Amino acid sequence: MLFAQEGAHVLLVDVNLEAAEAVAALIAKRFPNTKAIATKANVGVEADVKSAVDKAIAEFGRLDVMVLASLQLIPASADLHLPLVQ
Repeated sequence: MLFAQEGAHVLLVDVNLEAAEAVAALIAKRFPNTKAIATKANVGVEADVKSAVDKAIAEFGRLDVMVLASLQLIPASADLHLPLVQ
C-alpha cells in the first residue's frame, strides 16, 4: 500500500490470486493514478518468480523494487521446539 500511496505501480504476487486481486482493487480505488495488477505465483518456485518479474516488466516497462514477504501460518496449538540462535 505504501508504494502505491507514493505513486508506484505495483504487481501483487500471491499463491491466492483472489486475495491479490482484492488488494489490487483496493489500491486502484484508493489511488486511481496508480496501476495495480495481480498474478498468481508461488515464491518457492523459481519459474513462478521469473514469470512474475517478466509480467512486471511487460506491464510497467521495468522493475525498480521487489519485496518478498512469505508467510506460513502455524496453529497456536503447535508444540514447537525451535533452537535459540545466538
